[in-house]
Formats: sequence, C-alpha cells, structure tokens
Amino acid sequence: MEDILNFVRNVVQVRNIANSSIKAGSQYMKFLLESLLDENNNFISNTSVHFDKIDDDKSAILISNHPSYLDFAIMKKGINCYCLTDSVDKDLMDTNDYLEKYHIVPYFKDDPNSSSVKDVILKCVSEGKKVLVFPEGSIQTENEMLHFKMGLFDMAYKNNVPIMSFNIIYDKSIENNYLRSILGFFHLPVLSPKIDLYYNETIYPKDHSSLMSFYDKCFESVSLNYYDKIENLK
Repeated sequence: MEDILNFVRNVVQVRNIANSSIKAGSQYMKFLLESLLDENNNFISNTSVHFDKIDDDKSAILISNHPSYLDFAIMKKGINCYCLTDSVDKDLMDTNDYLEKYHIVPYFKDDPNSSSVKDVILKCVSEGKKVLVFPEGSIQTENEMLHFKMGLFDMAYKNNVPIMSFNIIYDKSIENNYLRSILGFFHLPVLSPKIDLYYNETIYPKDHSSLMSFYDKCFESVSLNYYDKIENLK
C-alpha cells in the first residue's frame, strides 16, 4: 500500500511541475490522453456496454452524467465520438493532430481569436460527427446530478441537432469520485471497478414545442435513468 501511495505522490508532483510550464504541460497532456484512451486501462477494460452498435454516420450531441475524468474513454468504448474540451495546450496542438488521433475537439474560451464553443460544436455536427459534451459542467462529487447548462440545449434546439442520452454507472463499492479517477487514470490495480454504459434514447428538437420542453426532456432522460440505476445497486 505504501508503494501505491508513493506512486500517487510522485504522479501528483509531476502534474504540478507540468502545470508550471507550457512545454511540460503539453507532455503531461499527451500522457493524460494516451492513458485515458489505453484499452488496457483498468477502468476501460471493465466497462460493460449495454447497447448495440450505434450508426456512426448520423451526427448528434451526446450527453451523460459525469462521474470521473475517465468518462470520455469509457464512452468511446461504446460509441465512436469526439469530446469537447478546453483543457488543451496550444503548444501540443502544434505537434499533434488532436482531432484525429485523440478525437479531442479543442476550444479556447479565453482566446478572442478562437471560435466559440457553439461554432466548434456545430462545425463537428455539420461534418457528421458525434460530439460528447458533459452538460453538468463539472465532475459529480456526490451521487447527485447537477443541473445542466442551458446554452448547449438552446444551440441544439435552434439548429435542430438531436441529443443522445447516456448513463455511466460505477459499481457501488467505489464511492469517492476522486478516488475513481486516480485509480483508473494511473492504472492502479487496487480496485477492479465494474462500470456500465447505457444508451437511453435520442431526443429530437422537432418533437418539442419549446426550448424548455426540450431541455427538461434531456435532463430527465439522463437524471431519472441515472437515479433508477444507482438505486438498483443498493
């Protein structure tokens, strides 16, 4: 156990160093991405996908609850998708083909010369891609979902973009989300979590007479199914 704790401390130190410089930060981001997309990752290999293959040719925005930093890699095990993120170093962008190699869709919210989040999403959708967005805006720290950010659904509604609803459910024996992330991200075999990935439904803007109706349906599709599933774990 002490060896594991020392390893975690070393990794945290590397992360702090990485965050102190663009070059080191880029190297850290590369390590992060390759770790998350590693099929031998303890979390990824123990993920069960509870739906058949979904058509890759139809564009959509994918939404899900957000229990840990590994959720993009978990989603990619079940469906070919791209992930929207602002956690990308521009220095690394210059040396790697992010979009194709990692299926990462970067945006820079503090850069006035960068495309808006809305434009980035709509560009991907127009190219026939499925784009994963976590509408809670942050990781769940408890087994309770946060309200979704309205902007994503306003954009989808106005542009008639379908929303696909999913749930990521962790084994009940893993209660702490930060611990979930650390163990999975750094390949620590202390726990072998069981993770289930579910597809709920596709919600079409044209089926709703108002933005609020569309928003409520999207939130209920993820949240109610989430609560039903975690209740069954007790």
